[in-house]
Amino acid sequence: MDTTYVYIAFSEFGSQNFMHLQTLEGLILDSHLERVSLYSRRIRVVEFTSLENVMGEATSAIILSRIQQVKPTFPLNRLSIRSLVDVPNFQISALMFLAPSFLTTMCLRGVTQLSAVVAASLIQALAANGKTLKVLELAGQLSTTLIGTLSGCTHVQSLHLEFDRNSAAPEFLWNLLLSMEALQRLYLGVHNQDVSAATLSLNATQRHPFDKLDHLEFSGPPQIVGVWIERIRVLHAPMLSSLSFNCSWSNSIDEVQPNFAACVQSSIQLAREEGKSLRELRIGATTQDAIIPFAATFGSLASCDQIQILSISASMLYIKSHDIRTLLQGGSMKNLQEFYLDDNMHAAEARLSLFVLKTFARYCKRLTTLQIPLDSGCAGGNLEAMRKEIVDNKRGSNVLHKLVIPRLPKTWDYSISNAIAFSSLLDHLFPKLQVLEGEPTKSDEKELWWGGVRDMLSTYRRISLRGVTMDVATD
Repeated sequence: MDTTYVYIAFSEFGSQNFMHLQTLEGLILDSHLERVSLYSRRIRVVEFTSLENVMGEATSAIILSRIQQVKPTFPLNRLSIRSLVDVPNFQISALMFLAPSFLTTMCLRGVTQLSAVVAASLIQALAANGKTLKVLELAGQLSTTLIGTLSGCTHVQSLHLEFDRNSAAPEFLWNLLLSMEALQRLYLGVHNQDVSAATLSLNATQRHPFDKLDHLEFSGPPQIVGVWIERIRVLHAPMLSSLSFNCSWSNSIDEVQPNFAACVQSSIQLAREEGKSLRELRIGATTQDAIIPFAATFGSLASCDQIQILSISASMLYIKSHDIRTLLQGGSMKNLQEFYLDDNMHAAEARLSLFVLKTFARYCKRLTTLQIPLDSGCAGGNLEAMRKEIVDNKRGSNVLHKLVIPRLPKTWDYSISNAIAFSSLLDHLFPKLQVLEGEPTKSDEKELWWGGVRDMLSTYRRISLRGVTMDVATD
């Protein structure tokens, strides 16, 4: 085993998968250290966690005594502290022994205004030791002093920052980000923070590109996320291949909806400008009562013909089958390989019907994965509509491999005849379909129905491989 995990924990409950150092008496005997000495040279990852019922002084003594002895052969490469605020003061000195020059990954979560000083000291120690730190994650109340230490982390390739309430304004870090020339992955998130205090201004005096930035992810109120996306667009990221953002808000629709729409439009403009590189776009929105109209908000996506992976997740998304047809018709998204639509809005009005699947089969020939909820029945009944579609139209020629249907219409018929027609329709539209995932349900009847559909699809696949043409069942 090349990598050994060690949990420095304060609990009477250990883990069978980890080397767990603890004592209830606070007294460290030589016999206690024999096993530690045996395994310490193989330690690569240390995770601090705060539990209960164990005296921290004992753990501190173990850490200090063993690491001082084996430090030359202690090539630790990852340090993770889930809640820095819960690490007792008498443990802080031990942390300094866990920041050797070969540490490549450090995760510090639960940072407070007080513990930010500790985090800053650790980062400064790493920056002074060399160029090994590649992955850095900070979450909590990130102070100006702590963010300032990033100036020494010019070799970091992946940076994850989550700003909680009372953090420094994120605007402060942009000049530092521009100095991180090796940066490839960047996540910025804002939680529970006053929007007015954190809103960024562009003030970009020159185009200074993020030459190596490949993956970009934002999370927070749309007022902030929109400006961040615009900042990246102005500064330019020629190698950017993936952009993800999730906006959350609880304000009224009149106050926030335009800001979210502006986020989407900025991302679309960024996708067009970085057309040669951007291949993945993931957009999320979490709101309590603001309905998001698909056509008005996402209609411009049709201009992003280079996108291969598109994900739209919104808690209150209003979308109709016509919106999907408008987006895809004419082959404007012909390169699409994966499409994910996720919404939790159970509207009484019919929206996405069964035959939205036909739209994807017709216009997205390269699509391999599709996730889409269906919550509208077909005029004249689903059963007859499915049979008519199979009889009247040619068999599909696309390469869809996986289909996920998280929701079916409330009036759906879970009968055997409907299972036969539904599986025949899927086989007709998607002849390469191998994986079918249905709505999550606790109903035995529905679970058996979905199982029957999958079994019939497997049968069609085997028959197809033998070169036999299936006749459509009409009974």
